Amino acid sequence: MGIGTGRQVQALMLERVAQGVEGLTVVGVEPSGCNRRTRPPSRPGIRMRRALYGLLAFLPLTGVVSIAIWVVATTFGRPALRIAVGPTSVRVPALSVEELLPIAAAIVVTALIQIATSLAFIAHCQRDPRLNPNARIRWMLLVLFVGSIAQPIYWAQYVRTSPP
Repeated sequence: MGIGTGRQVQALMLERVAQGVEGLTVVGVEPSGCNRRTRPPSRPGIRMRRALYGLLAFLPLTGVVSIAIWVVATTFGRPALRIAVGPTSVRVPALSVEELLPIAAAIVVTALIQIATSLAFIAHCQRDPRLNPNARIRWMLLVLFVGSIAQPIYWAQYVRTSPP
């Protein structure tokens, strides 16, 4: 017989102690090792999928914030160029091509990650039986148009708390 989960081992030990001591009763522990007041442990695949969705939910937002910090750190204190836009002029920090290429590449990678995570969350919205049709459409539109903000909220409300 192999060793089970911690709750199963605890229940087995309590049962054996109760068998050895007359008049001792074990309350609240079932032979299966699951306490009646708690739900059974979820399957490891479900927990891994929830964690993966959690990572995917915050990845685009992290990318956008990181790029914003990178641009501010790169351009802070630099002389600005004046660009005429109609009757007004706009001051834009001067960056060389060597400085713009990595920023542009990071923006492209973040956009691709945003598209991939949006597709994953839209697919989850379609499969979630707890959402009524109106809520499903609402969440799909939110994920599509403001995914960096909607994905962490959707993950916290529906994915993290989903039943096993």
